[in-house]
Amino acid sequence: MAKAICIIGESGAGKTTSLRNLAPKETYYIDADKKGSAWRGFRQQYNAANKNYIATDDPNKVLALMKGISEKSDLKYIVVDTLNGIMIGEEMRWSKEKNFDKWLDLASYIYSILDVICDLRDDLTIIYTAHSETERTEDGYMWTRMKTTGKKLNKLVPESKFNVVLLAKCKDGRYIFETHSKNSTAKTPFGAFEEDEIANLQIDLEEIQEVIGIRGASPNEKAGSATHAFNSAVENEVIHRDEKIGEKVVALTGGISRKERELKKVENMLATLTEEGYMLIEMKYFKRHTVNRICEILDITPDTFNKRRKKIIVKRLIPLFF
Repeated sequence: MAKAICIIGESGAGKTTSLRNLAPKETYYIDADKKGSAWRGFRQQYNAANKNYIATDDPNKVLALMKGISEKSDLKYIVVDTLNGIMIGEEMRWSKEKNFDKWLDLASYIYSILDVICDLRDDLTIIYTAHSETERTEDGYMWTRMKTTGKKLNKLVPESKFNVVLLAKCKDGRYIFETHSKNSTAKTPFGAFEEDEIANLQIDLEEIQEVIGIRGASPNEKAGSATHAFNSAVENEVIHRDEKIGEKVVALTGGISRKERELKKVENMLATLTEEGYMLIEMKYFKRHTVNRICEILDITPDTFNKRRKKIIVKRLIPLFF
């Protein structure tokens, strides 16, 4: 059985851009919205030539692709972006039909695409994205959930098929992910996160997988019983030192992983900037241009430069780490 993550949110909330952390060589991208581009460099990473991209909203093709990838490849991730693209595409194909059966068929298609994880291999992770909608109940209670098409899909409650549902939001200029809430269908396993919100620009899927245990430990990583009994003090000392070395290796490896994740977050932040904002940061911090030279190239005043730089640093970069 494959693992599944669902990311919901309004357009522009960071759902798709968060997937930039995935390695293209390990990922197959099903573009049900047929946008063709999600971030800078997307077309170079995902395309037909690389055999890791398709633009389709046909539920039968999506289902067949997922099964085929599971059976015939060693890819680690499949992205379905978005479920709403499939819903709308199918609704449009049946737009002239007046009978109730079309809504049953649509609900059946979406259910099959979600339920197929039961038939896929264990080391595969499926990442579904979907748009969200916020409703106000009769008693004034606000509730955010996955946006669906038709009453049958509402009754299905697609989020019930997932252990992990993350709500993407842009709050005070910061991109965050809600992990659980009283006012949305966001949820993660008990104890996975202490905070209701992850204060990252983009979701770090690798980090979340580690936290909630999606990856799991390999047989060699799991704690086990001793296989030999050592009686001598010398042998016990060797074991003790070996354990200490192992602890240091784990600590160093963890440090490297954290640095790699931090680098990815910075790269993701840069990808969301306007072209002028990106050039400003690139020239200042990577090319080491003087302020006067940058102002000359961008045709702005030093005061404008300082305001834009401060806005990017304070509102975009600092929240990634503090």
